[in-house]
This record gives sequence, structure tokens and C-alpha cells, in this order.
Amino acid sequence: MKTLEYFAARIPGTELDEQTATILEFLEQEEHTVISAVHNKSDGKIKFQHRIPNDEVCLLFYKVPQVGQGAGGAGGEPLLGILTLEGGLVKSIYNSVSRVFSPHATARRNEYSPELSGLLENLHVSLGSTLGLPQSGITSVKDEIKYWKQKLGQKSSSRLDRETAQVFIGVLEKIELKISTIDNVGNSTHRIEEFLDHAHNNLDELWRLPYNYPQQRMADLLDIMGNRLLEACLLQLSLSEDIWSLGSYHVNNLMSQCMDTVDAWMQLCDSLTRLFWPNYVKHPWVGEPHVPRRGQQFKDRLGEIRNIKQLYKQIATLLNDAELQEMFQEQAAFGDFNIFDTSPTGQTKWHKALQHFEQVLQPIDERIAAALKAQLHHHLSNPRQVIYIFSKYEMLIQRPAVLDLLTIEREQFLQSLHLLLQDLRKAMTDTNMEPDTGHLSVICNECRWLKVVQYQIQEIEKVSHLISGRDGFDKINKAVQEIKEETESLLRTNFEIWSGQCSTAVKSGELRLRDDQAVVKFEKEGRQLMRVTFNPKLVTFCQDVREFENLGYNVPLELRSAATHASKYMCYARRLQQIATFHNTIGDRMIPCQRPIMLKNALELQRLVQSETVAWQDEASVQRYVNTLQAAVSKLSADNTLLVGYHEQAKRTVMKLMGTDLLTQNQVWKDELRHLRELVATLERQGYSNLDAFKLHWDHQLYKVLEYQYILGLLDMNNKLPDIHIKLVLRQRELCYSPPEEEIREVYFSQLRRFIERPCNFHGLSEQSSALFQSMVALNRHHFGPLYARAAELFDKLEDFKSIWLPWIALGCVDVEQLCGIHLNEAADWDRNFRACKQFSQQLAKLQQSEESIDCIVINVLPLRTDIEYLSRRYWEALANSLRTSILNDIGAVQEFLQSALQFLQNVPMDEGSISQSGMKYEKIMSELPQVSATLELVREKDACLAGWCKERVTALAAIMLQWEQLQPLLENHAVILQRQVDMIKTQAHTQLQNLRSEADKFLLRWESTIAELEANENASLELFKERRSHWQQLLAKKQQLLDECTKFNMEFPEDALAPFAEIDAQLEKQSQQWQIYDAFLGELQPILQEEWAIYRRRPYVLNEFIAHWEGSVHASIDLPSKRIRQQVERLQAALPILQQLQSDALSERHWARVFQLLHRSQSKPLHAIQLQDIVEDMDALQAAAPEIGNIVRQAASEQIVRQALVELDQWSVTAQLKLIERTDAAGQPVSLIKDYQEVLNKIGDNQSLLQSAKNSAAFDSFSDQAGLWESRLNTLDVLLTSLSHSQRRWVYLEPVFGAGTLQQEHALFKRIDKDFRFVMREIQMDSRVTSLLKINNISTIVNALESQLARCQQNLMSYIMVPKETVKGRNIYSYFNFLQDKRNSFPRFYFLGDDDLLELLGQAAKDADIIKRHIRKLFPGCHSLAIEQAPNGAHYRILAVHSADGDKLQLSQAVDMTGDIELWLNELVIAVQEALRAQIYECYNNTNGSSDNLSEELLERYVSQVLATSRALHFTRQTEKAIGSMSLGKLQQQLKAEISHLAGIKQRTKGGSLKCLKLSALLLDLVHYASVVELLQSHNVMHATDWHWLSQLRYYLDGRQVRVRMVYAEFEYAYEFLGHANKLVHTRLTHKCYLILTQAMHMGLGGNPFGPAGTGKTECVKALGGMLGRLVLVFNCDENVDTESISLILTGLARCGAWGCFDEFNRLQEATLSSISMLIQPIQSALKDKADAVQIGERKVQLNQHCGIFVTLNPADGEYGGRQKLPGNIQALFRPIVMQQPEPGEIARVMLFVEGFVAAADIAGRIVELFDLCGKMLSAQRHYDWGLRELKTVLLVCGEGLRLQLAATRPINQSMSPASVEDEMRIVVHCLRSSTMSKLAQQDVERFEMLLINVFPEIGASEAPTTPLQEALSAAFGPLGLCRNDRQIEKALQLHEQLQKRMGVVLVGPPGCGKSTILSLLRQALTATSGTQLRVHTISPKSMSRVQLLGRLDTDTRQWLDGVLTHTAVVVNQEPGHVHSWIVCDGSIDPEWIEALNSVLDDN
Repeated sequence: MKTLEYFAARIPGTELDEQTATILEFLEQEEHTVISAVHNKSDGKIKFQHRIPNDEVCLLFYKVPQVGQGAGGAGGEPLLGILTLEGGLVKSIYNSVSRVFSPHATARRNEYSPELSGLLENLHVSLGSTLGLPQSGITSVKDEIKYWKQKLGQKSSSRLDRETAQVFIGVLEKIELKISTIDNVGNSTHRIEEFLDHAHNNLDELWRLPYNYPQQRMADLLDIMGNRLLEACLLQLSLSEDIWSLGSYHVNNLMSQCMDTVDAWMQLCDSLTRLFWPNYVKHPWVGEPHVPRRGQQFKDRLGEIRNIKQLYKQIATLLNDAELQEMFQEQAAFGDFNIFDTSPTGQTKWHKALQHFEQVLQPIDERIAAALKAQLHHHLSNPRQVIYIFSKYEMLIQRPAVLDLLTIEREQFLQSLHLLLQDLRKAMTDTNMEPDTGHLSVICNECRWLKVVQYQIQEIEKVSHLISGRDGFDKINKAVQEIKEETESLLRTNFEIWSGQCSTAVKSGELRLRDDQAVVKFEKEGRQLMRVTFNPKLVTFCQDVREFENLGYNVPLELRSAATHASKYMCYARRLQQIATFHNTIGDRMIPCQRPIMLKNALELQRLVQSETVAWQDEASVQRYVNTLQAAVSKLSADNTLLVGYHEQAKRTVMKLMGTDLLTQNQVWKDELRHLRELVATLERQGYSNLDAFKLHWDHQLYKVLEYQYILGLLDMNNKLPDIHIKLVLRQRELCYSPPEEEIREVYFSQLRRFIERPCNFHGLSEQSSALFQSMVALNRHHFGPLYARAAELFDKLEDFKSIWLPWIALGCVDVEQLCGIHLNEAADWDRNFRACKQFSQQLAKLQQSEESIDCIVINVLPLRTDIEYLSRRYWEALANSLRTSILNDIGAVQEFLQSALQFLQNVPMDEGSISQSGMKYEKIMSELPQVSATLELVREKDACLAGWCKERVTALAAIMLQWEQLQPLLENHAVILQRQVDMIKTQAHTQLQNLRSEADKFLLRWESTIAELEANENASLELFKERRSHWQQLLAKKQQLLDECTKFNMEFPEDALAPFAEIDAQLEKQSQQWQIYDAFLGELQPILQEEWAIYRRRPYVLNEFIAHWEGSVHASIDLPSKRIRQQVERLQAALPILQQLQSDALSERHWARVFQLLHRSQSKPLHAIQLQDIVEDMDALQAAAPEIGNIVRQAASEQIVRQALVELDQWSVTAQLKLIERTDAAGQPVSLIKDYQEVLNKIGDNQSLLQSAKNSAAFDSFSDQAGLWESRLNTLDVLLTSLSHSQRRWVYLEPVFGAGTLQQEHALFKRIDKDFRFVMREIQMDSRVTSLLKINNISTIVNALESQLARCQQNLMSYIMVPKETVKGRNIYSYFNFLQDKRNSFPRFYFLGDDDLLELLGQAAKDADIIKRHIRKLFPGCHSLAIEQAPNGAHYRILAVHSADGDKLQLSQAVDMTGDIELWLNELVIAVQEALRAQIYECYNNTNGSSDNLSEELLERYVSQVLATSRALHFTRQTEKAIGSMSLGKLQQQLKAEISHLAGIKQRTKGGSLKCLKLSALLLDLVHYASVVELLQSHNVMHATDWHWLSQLRYYLDGRQVRVRMVYAEFEYAYEFLGHANKLVHTRLTHKCYLILTQAMHMGLGGNPFGPAGTGKTECVKALGGMLGRLVLVFNCDENVDTESISLILTGLARCGAWGCFDEFNRLQEATLSSISMLIQPIQSALKDKADAVQIGERKVQLNQHCGIFVTLNPADGEYGGRQKLPGNIQALFRPIVMQQPEPGEIARVMLFVEGFVAAADIAGRIVELFDLCGKMLSAQRHYDWGLRELKTVLLVCGEGLRLQLAATRPINQSMSPASVEDEMRIVVHCLRSSTMSKLAQQDVERFEMLLINVFPEIGASEAPTTPLQEALSAAFGPLGLCRNDRQIEKALQLHEQLQKRMGVVLVGPPGCGKSTILSLLRQALTATSGTQLRVHTISPKSMSRVQLLGRLDTDTRQWLDGVLTHTAVVVNQEPGHVHSWIVCDGSIDPEWIEALNSVLDDN
């Protein structure tokens, strides 16, 4: 290469650094030809130098010499070459030659001379030899195989050569295959041993082949294989801990294993090349045996390392840490090179390191010696301990310097050895020092002790070299040798003596077992004791033989044979001896009262013992005989032990009763007696008989105990009787006891009698016990007399106690108010009594006692004290009230006088009467004036007294004094005013008379006009005529009154002034006479016409008589009034026939309304209010309507049935009432509230349905008005009650807030609302009928205003709450600023509640348990209801358990009290649920072992489904890892299959759909998955728990009591959220992949993003994984209206409560919202990754629960899914994407069908999947067709339900279900496929689907479905609906019903007018008729309103959610009771604008 300008670059004027200078020297100076570049790892820089490094890896640049012409570069610049050196110059040259030049020369040998090739070959071999490489040049077995393959491929090779190469290759490949196995880390020791075995065989096979493998290549092959073994050992050492670790057992064990491996390999090579192959004639090994040089070096190196470690360990034991740190403060001697390198370079480095280590140790020899001195100093007197220390630190002590420093100690040790040797010699001769060893003989025991002495001598010899050369050592050494020899001599002599004695005994038969002798024999006299014939000396003999063999002696054969034979039966002899001992002592072991119970078993044992004679020669018989006896003895012993235990239990019970009081601890007596009876019953259940003696024994013991306690009770009865609590009260002004004294006596003496009769009712254990205990009463009757005497004294004390309190109640025995009125008159009287009352109260306050005990009677005097205090207060109040009343009465009298006087004096008299009366009153006032003045003075004194004692004054007194002062001037001016008024009256009289004349003239003109009108108009009324006459009489009365008044003042009027009045009066009388007859006619007619029609129709003769009477009276008259009477009579006669028709009883109000309409009446009347005049008022209209009225009357009879329905509504309106409850408001005032709105609303809905049904009747038209009225009333009531329920709900939780004065700005508004609300509730309370609600004035306006104004109050409240903190400072709502926020922070699940629900919970949950029950599912999704009871004190509620929707019950370990703040006890509930789950999982795990027979039905019922699944997962993990370790996965697979069969059998016997069946289904799903996991592990040959295929599974571990879940290296704590019975997914490869990616994403602090088309299980996978981790998973549906603030609140709640949030349809959010959301999610994920405690979310810093997680699911953003968009990059970076492709339908179908109970699940699943595939391909493409996973799952579930129904129908009563046949299963599947699919098929696809169904299921033909009750009801439903029967509509209605049973959302598709609504109505009518359930239909037209109106919206200002029509309807439906079914019908065309929002709602999740 050319010289680079870079190397010569230089900046003028700058100094060069060292490296640059070195480069320039190389480039510019010719003497420098090379430069090397080495990377310095310490500082990371490149170092240049003018030499070749030794061992470093470097780059070498050199100047290329110019050889030949033109070799130089351009410009004469030298060329540079570059080389890479690795590990030294020799190794680098070897690598270049072997890898580059030699292969190149070989491949292109025609281009190079043979000399050059040979030179390269020699160089290759020489360099390899220098590096210690094989001479052949191969470095691996693969190279050797390659060499022989080249031989095989050479064309020049002969056939024999190729055959040789072929055979060699085969053997070598087997060797290579085995070598590759030792590289695996797991279980390496086993693999190496296996490799050594195969290597010996393979190498021997290779050598013995007839082709004579080359010896040199074999030697190289042995070295290669040895090197591979060493590499495997080095790999194990490198993967372990630090090799220099002192305390690591693993490292030391590995080093030992490596040394053993090297030894094994060297032995293998030695045996092959020294023993086997040199002696193989056909191909002998020539020369020396092959020794693996590197292996020997490696072994030596390991030994040296172990010695160094041992030395260091000894040093570390002696020195402390500080000294060690100081000692090795330099760099470690062995730390900078590979200590296992045995190459020459490595050997050099190793020796240098050893020298360095020795240099390090030299300075501390003195410290080591000092430390050893310190240890030896304490033990120099104990030579044994010194020997131990010398042995322990032998390596250190051997060091010359240490040895010199320990000279004194060695001398002292030498001296102490004399004493030790003396002790040993003494021990050899003193037999008392020998320990007792049981069955050994004396000689054997002595030999054991001599062996101990021999061992101590050997220990002395081991350390003797440390004291060699000292004075006296030879003497010690000699003594040691003497003792050693003597010990050996004694051992030898003793063994010979023992052998001789035993041989003699064996030959004589003394130590030989006689085979023909019976094993046992019995004494012939006495107790016939059992004796075993096995000689006890044989036991000692056998023990001696075993001990001598253990000591290393060669025991003679005959002795070993005899001992072996005897040992063979020794175990039987021992067991027989135990049996004999038991047999001989069984009688003594039994308790006397239990001997009858044991008699049967004891006799059975005796029979067995003596039943047969067995000799020792038959081992099988002996074994059988011993086992039989052992079983009998065990049973007898167990029975005896059990009975003794029962006896002890009974004894403890009786002893306990001895100290248990019979009166005060009665329950303890009952419990203990029950325990005794249960004990006896247990014995009887266990089959024991002859229990009479046992029972009688304990009856006598019970008698003693009972009599003892009975006498104690009689002697101290009054103090031991239960306390009788009574009260001393004041009733009807008398002192008395409550209850009355007679009842107290009755209670006392009844308790006395019960105790006395207690023995009579006492029942023992035996049947004769009653008589025994009854005698106790008679025997102790002498105690009864004093007992009743004390009772009389007790009641005398009661009377005395009552008399003590009589003085205190004196005030209560009189009427204080009456006495005050009699005796208190002056102020001094009141002052005296006030003072006395004060003294009485002070004396009362000194009384402190509240109870008084008189023996067993406890008297509560607190009520009496309360009454006395009340009397005192009443006395004071009576004094104050009487004084106040006296003052007010006096003031009233004075005020009445003043008011009368002032009114009289201020009113000026205007006429004569007034003036005369004025004089009289004036005189009266003056006479009363002195008395009033005295009364006023008395009032002042009383007022002063009231002010002095009561601190109050009468305010009216000041006003009275002011009026008193005004009275005097008025009295003086009164006379002057009277005279002036008389003159004015005379003038006014003349004016009044003129006015009367003028008015009379005007009246005359009006009268004449009235008469003219009567004559002209025949229809004119006489009312005006009567009015004119009345007016004239009034004018005459005024005239007369004026004349009378003028007479009093002597005034007279002229005659001409009065004449006009007389003339007018005469004219009036004359004209009035004619019309008075007509007025009489009308007067008689009017009562008849005003008669109620209901009365007239029963007596119509009244009208007939009236007509007849007047017809005769005016027959001859010709004046105008008579003429008019005749005309009206004629018209009445003409109306009589019509009236007769209308008298029919069939006419209802509706008919009368029609009649009134025909009569042109604008308003009809109720039937009871109709009068006769209402009918005959318009005679012309009545005559004209006569034909129509006849039709109405005839039609009325046919409408009676319809009328009954309306009568029912009328009855309901009378009887239906609103249920009210009383509630206390914030001020403590009671308020009546409506209790159950929904019940009334449901009834209104039923009435609306009834009315709707009546409308469909043919005769309904006649009732349309009345029905319309009812319809209006019902609609109004529905609206009013719905609105009122909302208002009441808001009022209930807003009233405490505003009632506490929290928000003053809105207080006035709420006060008005509160007033209206209370007004409505008062009205309802006064009349609680439902329909009376309509009668309240302006009720609609009030209710609407209430709802709107309460909503406004709530909005204002929420706006205040949401105001930022800095803007509310200084305002009076600051104390309520963070109210809801604090509540949500205290209980984070409140974040997922709306404000309405939250405020309702906060305000009412503690008072009303129904509130928390209604909202619990929103806070705990897995919890459907709570088990709540009222606390014993009744003050609050408490929660005992939680229930899932399927009935699973989780009993809490400790009840949660619903007291205090709701967030506190809800947090307690969360903890209680978690602790209950934790305890149950732990308990269930310990109670089960994961086997099939361990999971009983009782366990299934005891534990919830979640506990069972988690416990089984824990067992599966444990079982699998154990099976992997023991290589028994196949056995585990069989266990799982057995468990699956076991649970499937239980499920087969279980009722379908029950809770137990659901639990079994869930367990079966898990077990099927576990079986598939084990199958996967088997297929991949997993042999270690760290294998990927096991690591990648979800694994459960129990850490203490905490469950931990792992997947790969991600670990999660189980969260213990109660999930109820969560629906499980079938485990497939897709779900496994999803779980794996999600867990690893969370492990890295990321979220998960499953995306894919609909129906692939995205959301379900997230929920399923959360359920398996015990997490709370919440799914949120996203659309474009969701904003960042909403997401922020949700994320805050998730972070705080540790829940998982799954945001469905995430990419429907707006792009700006998505980007801003990433800023919220990123901090949460970072905090989760960092395990932080808090996180910043927006402007809020919230506590972070590490269990939380965030996931998003979305559909692709393409044309098929509208409204979606791609996620921004910043969002994508936060979530790990997971592509959810089409799942595996075949596997899912197979597993689901198997779990549902199908026998042929695999076959049927395959056919169903095939059918769906064919349908998707062959049927027409319709947008509503779905052949995917959702439809498949629905069909599978329907098939399961069909199978359960079929089995239940065919199962006999009280028998378990047997499996259905395969044909029956297929028939069920075909039926379910038809019912599930036919409803959605287009007409053209029906026949195709049937064809496909027949092709897939050819065994099942077409069959008609049986007629069901629903089908018959559908046929009958056409009539009431007025429809014609249509079979097609029946078929569609049945299909609709089938779909409604499977799905919550169903779409009816079809063009307008095709009958969609008709099918709905038809099905509803049929369901109502068959099932009798209530079915409500809520119809909505989504297209008629905006999206916001339909779905609701979020107020951006208040963050409050406002319901839309659909959401409100859903809330109403959700609150309805379980027996009411509801349909929400969205009528109209489907628009993505609103249907897209229902995507998540209608989803399966």
C-alpha cells in the first residue's frame, strides 16, 4: 500500500506528542523498518512502538523492500505492508502458513515448485511442533474427518484406500458426535462419563479395524480428544464462580471433577496403549505408552491451585480482614493471565506468579506464627487439640520461617505428648473407659476402643515431622511405635480369641439357629405367656460379625455364614419379641373400663398367635405369620391407643367441668357434654361395642362433678344467678320497677327452679343415667330452706331501696303548673320558688351512681335520675312559664285597654249612633284608668324578677309604656271633636236622599227594559228579573235607614221628596205577578234536572209526574208565561223515549262522552257527575242524535270486556301508592323520600302495556278518549317519576354538601330547590297515591325545575371542584376544593365512577346497604354482590363475603365494618379480598398435590374457581420442573391425562350450567393446555429447567405466601384481584405468542399493542393474561370524542390502583389527542421500568402501583375499517406491536368441544371448521355473513348447551349421565348449526348450506324439529295482535329467539315493510304468554337525533358526563330486577355514525 499522507501530517509551530513522533521516525528514518500498534485496554488508546510485541494482539506495519525493476511506488515512496499478530510471532506465522499459504500452494501446486511446497510443509510441521500441536497438523476431529474425506475424494486413490477412508470416516463421525455432546453445559459430568465410555469403545474399534489406523495419527487423535475434554472442563470452570473463592463448594467440587476427568482420560490412554493395543497381534502399538502431556500438566496445575487455595484458606482463618487486605493490597499474583494455560509461556508465567506469591507471603510469616501461637497458647495442655491445630495448619507450619518461630510451642507439644501417650496406654488396660455399645460382646467392644487408640497414634505420626529433630523426639517416637505395636498385637489376639469362641459355639449349635424349631412357644401354666425361640446371643453374634467386618477384619467363612443366616431371621425375631411383649402385657395396658371394648380384638390376637405353628426353616411362612401377628398387634395397639386418647379427652373434659360454674358457664357445660357424647358416638361409628361400662364410668364421674357444682350453686345462689337487670322508674306519679315486681319475682324464682331441677333434666352417657342424676335433688333438699329465705330478704331489700328515692319524686306527684297558678301572684312568690328549685338541682347533681346491685338484681337508676332531672327542669320551666304567662296576661289586659281606648279616641264619630256610643265609652275608660295603672306597676316588678332569674325580659312592655304616655292628651281633646261631627252629619243626610231619588229613576228604566226582553225572547232566563226585584228591595231599605237616622237628630224631609218611591213600587208589583207562575214552574223543574243521572235512572217516574202536573195547571191559561210552560212540557215528553234508552247499565263514561259529543257538549263529565239537565239541555240536539244514541246503547253491551281493562286501571289508580321512607337531613330534621321508584315505574310500564294491548282490540274505538286520557296520565306519571327519581338522587347527595354550608354562593339557589323538593315530598306524604301526583299544583313545572336546577347545582359544584387551586385561594369553597379528588386519591377505583355515582356513594353508602350493592360491580368487576349483615349493635353494616355473577362465594377472613369514611373501609375491603384469596390459594395448594384423585368434589365446592386454577398452575410448574430434572415427562403426561379423565367424569355427573360445572370446565381448559405443554417439552427433548421451551411458558411459583408468575426472565407478582369466574381462552400458538410478547414488553417497561382484524382475540388475550396474573383489567372504548383530559384521569386511576387498562379501538382517537397521550403514557412506563413509587401525569404527581399496565388494541387503518388512522411514531415507540393473525379454529374447536363433554370432539371439530371454510368459499358474499372465530365460538357454545339438554332429558332420575353416542353428538351439532346459521342466510344460500351440511355430516339426514311450547305460543299470538297466521313469520320469530339466547346484540335485516317489527311484537307476545316473565321494550330511533343526543357527551368545562337517550335507557335497563327482561330496539336504518360506537359494547369481551 502507499504511504498515507496522514502519517506525515504536521501542523507548523506545534510540538509533537510521543505517538506522533514515533510514527514520523518510522516514516522518515530508514533504520526503522517496522512499527506496531497495540491497543492499551486500561486507557483505551493506541500505543506505537519500533518492535514486535511478545503476546499482545497488534497491527504490524512494515516497509516493503524493493525487489526487481519498477517495484517502487510513484515518486519513489516506499510501500507499506500490514500484518495482524495474535498471541506472539510464532503463532501468527503458523496461522498464516496453515490458513493461507499452505492451502493456496496445495490448491495451485502446478504453479509452485515441489521444493517450495516441501519447504512450506516443513515450516508448517516445525511451527506446529513448537506450539505443541500434533505432528499431523490436525486440530480437531473434524479436521481428521476432512483429511480422510480428501483421501476418499482423490482420484489417484485405490479402491482399498477409499474403502479404508470410508470406514475410518464412519468411526470418526461417531466420535465427533459424542464429542459434541460434552460441550453442553447442563449435566456435564454425566455427559463426560458417557463420552469416556463411548470413547474407549470407539477408539478400540478404530484401532482394531483391519485397515491399520496410523499410530502417529492415533496419538494425535488422542491428544485432540484430550484437549476437547480439557476445554469442556475449562468451560465449566469459567462458567462457575471465582476459581479462587474459598467457601464455594461448587468450585471445589468442579475442580475435583476436572481432576477425576483428567485421571480417567489418562487411564484410558494408558490402558489402551500399554495393555490392549501392544498385545493386539494384527496391529500392535509400538513404543512407549502414550501419555497426554497437556492433561498431566493440567492435573498438576489444578493440584497446585488447590494447594494455594488451601494455604490461603488457612491464612484467612488465622488473620482478620484488615490484615488480609494489607497483605494482598498489591495486584493479585494470578489475576493478569490465564492460570490454566499449560503452554511453555503459560508455565513461565505460572512460575513467576508462584515466586511473586511466595514473596507476598514472606512478610507475613511472623503474623502467621503469632496467630498460631495465640491459638496454641490456650491448648498446650491439651495435646489432642494441639495435634488438631498442627493438622489444620500443616501447610503454614511447614514454612521454614513459621517453623522456627514456633520452636517453643513445638517443645511444649513434645513434652505434652508424654502425658498423652501415658493416657493412651492407660486406656488400653482400663476397660471401664470403654463406652457401652449395646448388643456388642466385650471382646468386640474392646477392639473398637483399641481402634480408637490406634487412630490417635496415627494422628500423632502425621504431625511428628513437625517436631522431628527436637530433644526427646526419639524417645517419643519410640514410645509411639511401642504403643502402635502393642495395639496391633492386642487387636490381633482379641480377634483370634473371639473367632475361636464363636467357632466353637457355632459348631455346638449354641450360635446356630435351629430351622425346625417353632418360632414361638407358650407357657403351659399360669398366664400362658408367649416366648420367642430366637436365642438373644445370636443378636450379639451378628452385631459382632458386622462390627469386625467394618473394622477391616477377615471374619471366617463359617462365622459369616452363620451370622448371615441368623441375620436373615433377626428382624423377624425382633418383631416377634415385640409382639410377645405386647401379648404378655396387653391386660396391664388397658384401662379397666375399656377392657370390655377391647375384649373382642384381644381374643382375636390370642387366636391368631395360637392358630398355627411356624418353624424358622420356612422364611415365607415366618414372614406371613409375623406380618399377620404384626397387623393384629398394630390394630389392637392402635385401638388401645385410640381408646386411651378418648379416655384422656373425657378426663380433660370432666376435669374442666370440675372448675366450671353451673350457673354462669352453662354454655361451657353444654359444649363439653356435647363433646363427650360426640366422643361416644365416634366410638360407636368406628364399630366399637360393649361401651356400657365405659359410659357408666363417666356417668359416675359426671355425677361427682355435677353434685360439687350443684352444692356450690345452692350455697351462693343469689350471687351466681344470672343478673336480672331492672329499672327504677317514675310512672303515673309513682315509683315502680320496670319490669313490675311480679315479673321480677317470676324471673327470679323461675331461674331458681331451673337450677334446682337441673339434675332432673341432666342426661349422661348411658341409658340408666337419668335415674342416677335425679336422685341428686332429693339428697340435697336440706339446702332449699335457706335458699328461699334469702330470696325473701332480697325482695325486702328491693322495697327498702325504693323508699330511699321517694323524697326526690315529690315534684312528680303533683301538677306543678296548677300549683304555680294557684299560689304564685306577686314577684316575691316567684323569687322564693326559683331559689328553692336551684337548691334542689344542686342536691341532685351530687348523686353519681347509675346502678345499684342487690345480690343478682341490678337496678338501673339512670332513668329515674333522668326523670328527676326532668322534674327539676320542669319545675324551673313551670316557674318561668307561669311568670312569663302572668306578665303577658297582665300586659294583654293593659294592652287591650290601651288599644280600645286609643282606637276610640282616634276615630272621629260620623253619625248619631257613633256619637252616643262615644260618650258611654269615654265614661268607662275614665273609671278603669286607676286599676290599669296599678296593674302596670305590678307588671314592672314581675319583669324585673324574670330578668334576674331567667336573663330575659318581655319586650312588649316597652311598647305598652309608650302607648300609656300617648293616652292622656287624647282624653283631654275628646269633647271638642264630638260637637263638630254632629253638624257635619245633618248636611250629609240631605245629600244622601237626593242620591237615592236619582238611583230610583234609573232603576225604573232598567225594569221596563227587563220586562220587554222577557216577552220578546222565549229562551230568556228569569235570573235578571229576580235580580231587578232584589235591587229594588235594597233601595227601599236604604231609604228607610236614612229616615230613621234623621229622626234621631230631629230632621224631617218634605212629602214630594218621598212620593216617587211609592209610585215605582206599585208599578213593580203589578208587572211581577204574571211571571211568578213561570218562576214556580222553573223552580220545580230545576231540582229534577239537577238530579244525578245515577239516581234519576232508578226513579224516572218523578219527571213523568211533573209533566202530568204542569200540563193540567196551564192548560186553560193564555198568557205568555203559561204558553212557554206548555212548550217546555211538550219537549220533555218528546225526550222521554230517549231518556229511557240511556238508562241502560252498559253505558260507560266513554259512551256518555260520545253522547255528550252528539249533544254538542264541549266537555264530558264523569259518570257519577252526570245530571239530567246535562242530557236534556239541548232538546234539538237530543232529538237529532236519537238514532246514533240508540246505536251507542246497543254497542255498549259488546264493550264490557274492554271496559274491565280500564276498570283495572281505575282500581290501580286508587290503590297504587308510593312507598316512603324517612331520612334525616343534615340539620337532623326528618324528610320523607320515595323508597322504590323502579317498582312504580315498572307497574306504570305494565299498565302502558295493558293499555297498548287493549288498543289492538276491535272494539277499542269506543274507549279511545278514556284510553287517551289514561295514556296521557301514564306518560305524564312516567316522566314525572323518572325526573323526580333523578332529582331525589341528586338531592340526597347534594343536601349534606350544601346543608353543611360548604358552598355559600350556591346556597341560596339550593335553598329554593330544597324548599320545592320538600313541598313535593310533603304533598306526596299527605296523599301517597301515585295518581295524586298529578293533582299537585304545577307539578310538571316544579319537577322539571327541580331536575334542571339540581343539575345546575351539581355542575356548579363540579366546576368549583375542577377550578385550579391557585384561582380558588381566598374563596370560601377552598375547604371543599379537592373533595372528590381526595376521595379518588384515597380510593383510586373511584376514578372509574361518574360524579353522580361517586357522590351518591359518598353520601349514602354507609346508611343504605343497597347503595353499595348497586355500585359494587363498577368498583370490583369480578364481584356481583356482597354478603352484608347488620352489626350486632345495629349501628352499622359489615361485609362478610363477596359473590361472583355465577354464584362463586369468597368468604372474607375478617368482616369489613362499613363505618367511617367509605374510601377507608373500601380499601379495607380490597385488602380483605386479597388476603382471603392469598390464604385460600395457599391453603388449597397445601391441601392438594396436583394428582387426579386429590381434587375432590368437596374441594371444588369449598374454593372459588380462581383459587383452584391458580393452585393447579402452581402444582403444574412444580411437577413439570421435577419431571424435567428426573427425566420423567412421560409419566407426568400420563398423570395429566388421568386427571383430565377424572375431572371429565365428574363433569359428566354434574348438572350442566351449574357453578361446579363451570369450575370443572375452567380446570379442564387449563389441564388440556398443560398436557400440550408437556407434549411440546417431550418433542424437543427438554432436559433442563432453563431450556427455552420451558422458560417461554407461563410458570407459577409460591414464594412464602406470595404467588409469583414468570415467563422467560420476566417476573410478576400475582395481584390477588377477585375475578369471579372469568371466561378462559383456549391456549393456542397465537395466544402463547401474544402472552410472551406482552410479558417481555412489560419486563422492558413497555406496553402491548395487539393489532389485527376483528375476531382474532386482541382484547381477549389482554384480559386473559391479566386474569392469569390476578390483575384488574378495564376495557375502555375509544372514539374521536375522547380527549386528553379524560385519558389523563383514566391513566391516573390505573396508576394508583394497579389495574390494567386496555384501550380498544385506540386508533379512532384524533391524531392530536394521540400525540398528547404519548406524553402521559411515557412517564408511567419509565416509572414502571425504574420501579419508582410515584409518577408525574400531566400536572399531577400520583402514587404508582407497580401492578398497573397500559395496552392498546386496534383494527388496521384501511378501507375495511373506517375512521381509523395510523399511530404516530411517538406512540408506536411506547408499545410492543403484536400481529394477531387468524387463530387456529381447529384446535380451538377441538378443545372447546372436549371441555363441553363431546366424546368425538376431534372429529366433530374438524368437520365444523371444514363446513365454515366451505361456507366462506361457496356461499354468496354478504356483509353480514361471519364465518370467523366469533361465530365459531358461538356455535360451539350452543353445541355444548344442546348436549347438556340432551343428556339431562335422557338421564334417569337420581342417576349420573352416561356419555352420548357419536351419532347423537353429531345430530346435536347439526341441529345447532342449523339453528345458529339459517337465520342469517340469504334465500339463495339456504339450499347451498343444507347441501354442504349433508356433505360434511353424511351420517345425519334431514329431520324435522319437534314442536315446542314457544312455537305453539307464537301460533296463538296472532289472534290478540289482529294478525293472520304466517308460518314464515313463526320460523323467523323462532330464529330470532335462538339468536337472542346466544347474543346480547341482534340485527334484523330486511327492506321496509317486510315484517321486522311484526316479528318482534309476535315474539314478545308469545314469550309473555309462555314464560310469564315481564318483557319491556324500549324503542329508539337513532336517526331521528344527533349523535350527542343519542350517545351522550362529556362537558368540557365541568368534566361531567351527560347521558344520551341510548345510554340513559341502558342505565335504566341495568337497574331493573332480574326477573324483568328488556329489549332496547334501535329502529331505523343502520348508520356507521352511531353503530360504530356500539362496537366494543356488543363485543364478546
